[in-house]
Formats: sequence, structure tokens, C-alpha cells
Amino acid sequence: MLFGLLIAPLLVSGTSCPVFKCGSSTATSGQCIAYTNSSGVDNYKITPCVTGLTCNYAKQSNAICEFPTDYMPRYPGEYCFDNLDCHSGICSTNGQCLGLKSGDACDMTYQCGTGLFCNSTSSVCETLLVNGTACGDTSQCSNSVCDSGVCTAYFSKATGQPATAISTQGLAWACITGFASKNLCAVAPVSNSTTSAATCTVGGTCTAKDGINTKPCTCSYNGKAYCPLFEGDTQVQNMITGIQKILPNNINCHTLNRFSYECFATMYGDQAFTDYLAWAANAQLYLNNEWVLQHTSLKCVNETLQASYLNIVNQNNGITQQCPVYTETNYTEGWNNNTCIFATDDIYYSNLFTTFQAKPSACTNGQVCHALVSAEATNSTCYTPPAAVRYPGDYCTESTQCSSGTCTNKVCTGLSIGAKCTSLYSCNPGLYCDTANTVCVASVPQSGVCSSTVYCQANLTCNLGICVPFYSVALNGPVNPISGGYGFSTVCASGFAALDSKTGATICMTAPVSPSKSVNAVCTPGNSCLDSTGTYKKACTCGTNGMAYCPTFEGDYASTKAIYYHKKIISYQSNCNTIMVESYCYMKSSTIYKYYKYYLTYYQEFTSYPLLIDSKDSFIGDLYFSAYWSAYDSVRDSSFGANLAISMIAFVAFNI
Repeated sequence: MLFGLLIAPLLVSGTSCPVFKCGSSTATSGQCIAYTNSSGVDNYKITPCVTGLTCNYAKQSNAICEFPTDYMPRYPGEYCFDNLDCHSGICSTNGQCLGLKSGDACDMTYQCGTGLFCNSTSSVCETLLVNGTACGDTSQCSNSVCDSGVCTAYFSKATGQPATAISTQGLAWACITGFASKNLCAVAPVSNSTTSAATCTVGGTCTAKDGINTKPCTCSYNGKAYCPLFEGDTQVQNMITGIQKILPNNINCHTLNRFSYECFATMYGDQAFTDYLAWAANAQLYLNNEWVLQHTSLKCVNETLQASYLNIVNQNNGITQQCPVYTETNYTEGWNNNTCIFATDDIYYSNLFTTFQAKPSACTNGQVCHALVSAEATNSTCYTPPAAVRYPGDYCTESTQCSSGTCTNKVCTGLSIGAKCTSLYSCNPGLYCDTANTVCVASVPQSGVCSSTVYCQANLTCNLGICVPFYSVALNGPVNPISGGYGFSTVCASGFAALDSKTGATICMTAPVSPSKSVNAVCTPGNSCLDSTGTYKKACTCGTNGMAYCPTFEGDYASTKAIYYHKKIISYQSNCNTIMVESYCYMKSSTIYKYYKYYLTYYQEFTSYPLLIDSKDSFIGDLYFSAYWSAYDSVRDSSFGANLAISMIAFVAFNI
């Protein structure tokens, strides 16, 4: 594990390469590799793990999906999310595994922190040895290799000098050429084919252009055999020269895993990480034999055995996984009791991102999963939902449903005008509780003075201290300030208001729309999405499918339809609780309740479209958005927006 590279040449059974095939499922949280041997030929059936789990390939063995650190705990200095990720069991607050300090008692080097090794004689952690110091193995040397019993700078010895540190591939880590013959640094041999891997005979050898040096013919995942790179090939020489860029930073890595992605991931976003990706993408062609192994088109292999290499290549090309990924799993090893969604920031196949792994069946006995869409890696637990409270004016079938304790003619009744009150919600429709005088008073009518919408009649909203009808202010009319300078407004007839740069006032303006044919286009997190005029922008937003999309603008279809249906239910709101206008009120009229569901679905699609994509008929829709889909399916064509979903809250605050 000195260089953090895992793949070795594939074993050959007789005169045939192993056979790799894809399983019948696209993903699993169980067995990911099923191994058999038929007539002397190794056969592997591959099923990719669900996102959040990885498949640890071992020759001639079965494998199951696991968390990455289940089979490979991290060394000190490497990235971690929690204590269980680390060999030491200690993950620092800045996300790095910690180890023993200099002078601490130790048994093995992996216990010691970065820059240290465990002295087997004194059994304490000591500082790594500098160049020119006698050594027993490379793990004792600081940013160098133990060659001929002395710590020696990487690739520093001239031809003719003795060399003993030679890898199984044939790389001489101390020689300037990267090659040694008979333990002497020598001119490195080159391949006969330098642009692509040459095919060869299984069990045979590949001869370099010099006609002297040879390497074993090795198998790829496609059942064919190819010649690996020789040390003099351009790719290997570029690896040797390129290593100089990353050496100043790998001193921060553990001596047993000096060139690992897990270490350099702690430098994510820095030039050091960028330099590492460029070096690793090329170095793995030789060190991991990707020159040969990359010859496969099997999707299941690319998503498991080849995933680490391909992810490094993609990141080097600027393709990164920046949004969280949501996945369903049955693997709950290490989960706390009552957890239904396990969230973690971790490294999966050399790729650092956030996952939310859900097990919907974890909640039983009437409990539900407290599933909330979040950018933070936060676990969710099962809980018993409280009984829904219905307020005066809401639909009811029995008195126990009402906050007042009284249900009359299927409507919750509350306190009358002049009655003593303590709660804002306790008065009948058309009234509110004046908490200063603890008495129910009439809601403020149109054109009356208000300090908040809650004091206006339920079909009105408070604009600049006056109760006015929803969507009643024309273009250029003054309205309440909007957070951020512009955005959705239920006061404006257009549904949009913005700060007037000339007067400094917020006024109603024409609602912006997305660029033509680019509504909710795919975008890059951290970037902004502009409207069709380039005047207004919204932040690119992550969805629940690992992708990011542009939000909906106020003039787009979903917003205009939401306003259309909101207008249809506004007049009915006079029958609702003034303070808490919620869905139960609309249940008193089947027509109004239908309009309410239309409004709700369109409004949610306007405010949260990035969360809606690819969640219908999936565990995401069931866990996070089941209430929304209940409303959606009851009033809207199931073929419309078949990939949309978002959580429907119990009530909607209309008074924006």
C-alpha cells in the first residue's frame, strides 16, 4: 500500500483470460461479485453497488458491497468523515485521521501520525529519516525511497549506480531513468507500440524494442491480453518527471500510503489536488496497469473495477460530482438505532462527494422517516408523527381533531368576536386574537392599516402598511421590499417585484422568464443561471439525482399557473382561519380543494424544480415527497411531468 494503488495484473487460468460479465441487476447493496471457475476459466459476474457502497475486488473471490472504510480504514493524514473511517479511530474536526505523536509508544507504523514511523527497536513513533540516512525500508524515509540501505531521493541515481528498490512492475524508484538491469540503473526499454497497447498471447511475453527486455502478457477485463508499458515509454517517463510537482505535498501523507487519493483529497480545491489528479491519471496507466485494463466497454466493470481510475480521469478533465447522491440500501452496518437515512461525506472509488443512503423499511410501528432534503450530510431518524391540529374554520369529522375541541357541522369552531383569547389561532374566521388585550377582534379590511399580513382579512395581504388584495398592484407600483433585491411577490399582478435602481424603491415589474428552450437546464453548482434578458440570476441548485439544474423563473409556466390557481382560491380564504390558512380549510369544498392541489403542485414546481427530477415512482418520491404525489396524482394527468416530485407541506403560507 506504499503508493495507494490496488489493482494487480489479472490472474490467468491456463491459456485463457478471466471472463467478466454483468449481472442481471443494475445495482445492489449485497453481493457485487460472484466468482466461479468453469473448466479452468475464472468467471466473474459483476453487479455495481448502490451509490454509497463500494465493491472490493479480490482475485478468485466473491465480494459484497461495503462502505469504503469497512475493508480499508484510512491512515493518519487521510480524509475522514467520522471516527470509524480511521485506523486510529480518531477523525479530527478538519476531516483528517489522526495518529500517534512523536515519542508515543507504538507497535506498527500505521499507528503513527504523518511524518513519523514506528521504530521496531524502541517501539516508539520517530521522525522519518532524511536522505543519506541508513534505512531498513522505504516507510522509514522522508519523501524518498530506501535504496541499497540508504534513504535516496526518488529518481535521482545516474545510470550505472546500484539500485535495489525495484517494484514488481520493474520500476526502479531511485534511478533517474526509472529502470535498472542487474541491480544497476540503466537506460529504460521502450515498447514496440507506443500509441496503444499491443495484443499478445495469453501466457506469453512481450519484448521491448531493444529485443532484450521482456514483460508478461497481461489480461484485460474484455477477455483479451495486451502488452503493458515499459519503463522507457512516454507515459512512464512523464510519470517520473511529473512526480516532482506532488512531492512537496505528499509529505503531508502517511508514509505507508504516500500517493493516495485519500490523502490528497484533504487538499481538495487547492493546486496540490489539481497537480495530483494530473499525475495520477497518467501514473495509473503504468502503476495500476490501466494501459491494459482500460480495454473494456462493460458498464458494470467501469462502475466497479475501473471506477477509481475513471473517476480520477474525469476529475482531471474537470468532471466532478458536486451534488449529493440519494440511494436506497439494505446495508446498515454501523448505523445507529432508529436511523432511516445515513448521510456521509466520503470517498467512493477515488471520488469525494455526499451520499444519503436510505432504508425506508427501517421505520415500523406507525413511525415515519423524518426525511428532509439538505445540502449537509445529516442523518434522519424514524419518529412518530404528531396528530395534525385543525384550527377554527378547518374541516373536521370529530371534535378531537380541532384545537378548540369543538367540531360543529364538520367545521372546527373557535372563539367569537369579543371573546377572551391567548392564542393567535383560537378565533373564528374573520377574526384574530389581539394578544395585547387578549380579545378576539375583526381582521383588518381592505385599505385598512396593518403591520403584518396576519392581521388582514384572509383574502388580503399587507403591502406597505395597507391591506390590499393579492396580485392587485400594477407594473411600476410600489410594494414591500424583496429579500435579495428581486423575486416572487404575491402583491404584484405580474407576480414579480424588483428594486428600482433610480428611486431605491421596490416596484412591480414584468416577470423574467428562462431562456428559450432552457427552462431548468442542467448547470454547474456554484454558477448562476440567467433569465432570457441576462438581467436576473438564480443560483444553480442541486437535485436529488446527483445533477444540478437552473431554478424556475417567475414568468415561467409553473409560476404563472400557480398564480392562476391561487387566484381561484383566494376569495374562499375568508372562510379560513386568518392566521393559519391550511389545506384542511379547503376540504370543505371539493372544487376549492381541487384548485388548492393544483396551486400547491404548480407552486412547488416553481419554487423547487431541481428537487423534482427523477423522483417519481422511486424511494425518493416515497420517502421525501409522498404527500406531494398524493396531491399531484389526484388532480393532474399522470403523464404530465412524469419525473417531478417535491414534498407537500401540511399548509402553504400564501402571504408572501
